[in-house]
Amino acid sequence: MSAHYKVAWLCEALLVSRSGYYDWKNRRSKPGPHEAENTYLRERIWEEFARSRQTYGSPRIAHALGCPGRRNRIARLMRLERIFARQRSKYRPMTTDSRHGGPLAPNRLRALVVRWPTKSGPLTSLAY
Repeated sequence: MSAHYKVAWLCEALLVSRSGYYDWKNRRSKPGPHEAENTYLRERIWEEFARSRQTYGSPRIAHALGCPGRRNRIARLMRLERIFARQRSKYRPMTTDSRHGGPLAPNRLRALVVRWPTKSGPLTSLAY
C-alpha cells in the first residue's frame, strides 16, 4: 500500500509513528535470535526423531538434545511441525497356538471323581 500512498500519511491514518513502522518493517526482513534458535531446534528435533525411529516424544527428545528444561518449548515446536510419537502396540502374550494339526489334549477333569458326604456337603470345591 505504501507504493500508492505516502508512508507519513498511512502512519498518521493508522495512528502509528513512522519510526515504529520502519522498525516493524526491518524486523520482518530478518528473524530475531529466538526465531533463529527455534529453527536450529527444529532441525535437531527432526534428526533425533528420525534416529529414535519416530518413537520419542518431547520429554525424551529434550533429554536426548541435552536441554531438559526446554521440554515445553520442544513440545510446542513438535506440535507446530506435526511430529507425533508412534504409540507402542499393546503386548499380548501368545500362550496357546490353536492352529496346530496335533491332537487335542484329553479332558482330565471329567475323570475326576468328587465324593459327596452324606449330610455335610462337598469335601472339596472346584471353583476357580
